[in-house]
Amino acid sequence: MISEEPKNSSLHNVNYLGLNMIEPFRHSKRADYAGLLSFIKTKFDYDFYYTHDNSRIYVDDIHQLKHFVQSSLHVYVAEIDNDYAGCILLWKSVGGGKNRYYIKIKATTEEVAKNLVTVLLWNVKQEVYAKIRKDNQFLTVLRTKGFKFLGGRGVQILLSYKPRKEKDHGPIDYSRDT
Repeated sequence: MISEEPKNSSLHNVNYLGLNMIEPFRHSKRADYAGLLSFIKTKFDYDFYYTHDNSRIYVDDIHQLKHFVQSSLHVYVAEIDNDYAGCILLWKSVGGGKNRYYIKIKATTEEVAKNLVTVLLWNVKQEVYAKIRKDNQFLTVLRTKGFKFLGGRGVQILLSYKPRKEKDHGPIDYSRDT
């Protein structure tokens, strides 16, 4: 059952949908980089990385995490009982004359990942990609959210999501109802 949105809530604090507490993670002096880094390092994930000078950088310290966050268009974190349960970044990749936006997900469960992807997709207007291993635990989540297979190489596959364009249907014609 989906409960109604409480008054004075914002889209960014979406626990009213029965989701975990999901909020934007903002780069600031007070941002909890140490807590987020601790969560990220709890379990190694081959798909949670960014690239710099054609090298994969797996987040291992605060400096790398800050760079990752700053080079991302959106960053959301999920919390359960004041502990991080997941994070998702829409990371901007620049290379080969192309700019692409890649989703990077780290979550404790498939449900948390699904909720993070849902919130992120509410807030994107451009095409989004996911480059993940074929055995990634969140592949099903991405496919059910509308990501389409583009190709594969070795153990990785490339998925793409194109947001629906809002159509202008013009004013509503109520004359048919009378």
